[in-house]
Amino acid sequence: VVLPHPLSPRIPITSFDLIFKFASTSAQNFFDFNQKLLILYSFQTFSYDLGNYNQAFYTTLFGGKLFYYTADLPANPSGSLFGVHFTPLFFILLPIYFLYPRPETLLIVQSIVIGLGALPIYYMTTRKLKNELCGLLLAGVYLLNPAVQGINWYDFHPEAFIPFFMLSAFHFFDTKKTAMYFTFILLALLCTQFVSICIIFMAIYLLLRRYFEKKRAVEEFYCKEVKILLLTILLAIIWLALSLHITHLFNPYIQVMSGKIYWGELGAETLLEVPIKAVLNPMNTLRAVSYDFHEKIIYALILFGTVMFLPLLEPCILICFIPWLSIAFLSNYPPFYQLGLQYPAFVVPFLFYGTVLGLRKLTNFMEKRRSQKILRYFYVFFIIFCLFFTVTLSPLNSSPPFSYSYISYGIPQVNEHNKYVLKLVNLVPKDASVLTQSNIFPLLSSRHNAYVFPSSCLYILNHTFNETLQNLINKVDYILLDIKSDPIATILTLHYINCSNFGMYASVDGAILLKRYYNSTPVYFKPLEEVFDYSNLFLVNGNITKDKTATDGKAIVHLRKHGTGDVWYGPYVLLPPGRYEVTFRLKTSNNSSSNDLITLDVTYFNYAIRITYVGTESTGYHLKFKSEPTGIKKTLVSRRISTQDFSRLDVYETFSLEFTVNSFGYFEFRGMNATNVGDIYLDKITLYQLEPSISIDFEISYTYEN
Repeated sequence: VVLPHPLSPRIPITSFDLIFKFASTSAQNFFDFNQKLLILYSFQTFSYDLGNYNQAFYTTLFGGKLFYYTADLPANPSGSLFGVHFTPLFFILLPIYFLYPRPETLLIVQSIVIGLGALPIYYMTTRKLKNELCGLLLAGVYLLNPAVQGINWYDFHPEAFIPFFMLSAFHFFDTKKTAMYFTFILLALLCTQFVSICIIFMAIYLLLRRYFEKKRAVEEFYCKEVKILLLTILLAIIWLALSLHITHLFNPYIQVMSGKIYWGELGAETLLEVPIKAVLNPMNTLRAVSYDFHEKIIYALILFGTVMFLPLLEPCILICFIPWLSIAFLSNYPPFYQLGLQYPAFVVPFLFYGTVLGLRKLTNFMEKRRSQKILRYFYVFFIIFCLFFTVTLSPLNSSPPFSYSYISYGIPQVNEHNKYVLKLVNLVPKDASVLTQSNIFPLLSSRHNAYVFPSSCLYILNHTFNETLQNLINKVDYILLDIKSDPIATILTLHYINCSNFGMYASVDGAILLKRYYNSTPVYFKPLEEVFDYSNLFLVNGNITKDKTATDGKAIVHLRKHGTGDVWYGPYVLLPPGRYEVTFRLKTSNNSSSNDLITLDVTYFNYAIRITYVGTESTGYHLKFKSEPTGIKKTLVSRRISTQDFSRLDVYETFSLEFTVNSFGYFEFRGMNATNVGDIYLDKITLYQLEPSISIDFEISYTYEN
């Protein structure tokens, strides 16, 4: 695969493979470089957040705009990322990004920094337990931890840098290296506003720990530690106020984590209202906590269970968990209390620092009782326990339980369809304006005029979905859509397109690239072609039988002794608009001259799209999209097959039907009304796209959920 590079004509990805893989390995990072790229090239990354951050970096260096991105313009008119998140850390990353200004760079930097979090864990464990093997053990547990892997799995986020910075701050505080401690505290503050609150609670915990330990042998240094921690709290408060003020300057309409989608059960409108509402409305608080209560409890149990609950041996450290777990338990937004996303980064540093301290307490307890053998057994059990959680909950598992369902898990693979879509990506000129869907946007986001289908943004200032989508269509020269990975975005965008302005520039396997004012034949056309057989059709009055002459050695058969009736339905496939041919491969054993055998037809179930606005005018609206059946079922074409249509007995022959798709629906290619005059066999059904189109008709309905 060769992708366009902003600073040179075209650079093969493989030329950067060795460099980044060496960097990744040297950082002890668990994730392989190629695997991280496979997530990108299999279109399992999204505009939120890899595409948005990549565009913000690119526009800062090459567009003359400060961290400008386009996905949130309805709620952030300035377009600056600082109007949503104040993340000065990005200034430090800009020189690295300049070397290769692509989303791949952000993914690799994130992977390396997450891996670096193992280093302070190793040093802290080795120093506190005086055992290098224990240090290596706990560093490995960190790298294999499913919560840590989940942070790295889902796109790019500045929160991913928090574990390394905070764990390093703990290490340098314990080793009394004040300058390095404040350096990493400052780096953590540079990540995002919410870290300030986490650091305040961290300092409170350290103050309480020093108080309960009552180690006053060196009084001067004890007083110095208190001053350092009080200064930390003051610095965090000032930084939080400064961050909120700067964000407000960039975006006066900012609503941080606002609306019913986050706090509907609590009744808060913004994140800043959460503590106030929680205190003043205990009934709402109880209702918010009880929402998905079992999932929230499982989330907390998994977090602590991955380290065998060792942080509970250091009870005071639970103070550090208060900020994020409070948000998770008071919210009705599932990503806050599920694995597979960036949010566990707010608790991972405290989880592993608590594990180090808990392990030290347990080791000291065992050594005092001279239970070395039991201690060795404990370490073995600890490894087995952690590996169990890794195997069951790691995103490398194709279906980890209690993880966020929106994300694709398992070892990523770039299939043939992905390769076709990548070819369409390369057909878009480097500086051309383009509108695309969320999972394609990251690969087109290295430009200032790339736009994403507006399904995930917040709508305020009287903006509407109709107006926003139409404005985006009017300002771009190219539109890239893939119905296989995002049917809603494809269908709705086609609905709003003025057919006279856009033409089919390329079409591959159901994905389409449209170009404004293009009226010639597609420069590249790879027809959508699908094959259906016994494995994906639904049987009614038929059976699966072995057949050596069938393509896969098996076929669907309707025997004459079964009587009359329908044989198969399905496969209920969604198709992009265009003209198609469907071919049925059949054979019969009937030797009569004029008997009907079966009816072949193409039928579809018509669907509409419902758009629900969730929120209020004061906090803005998020959108929910749902395709719904209209109750309309229509047969487009049918053909009655008789024994006369077969030239030979017991030999497969093909029968074709042509039809046109100009409606949004799910299609099936059926075998109906089979008779009892002879056996009829189906080997396979082949669907072939003869000609692509952008003309489609369907219903849209709107609802409001306040």
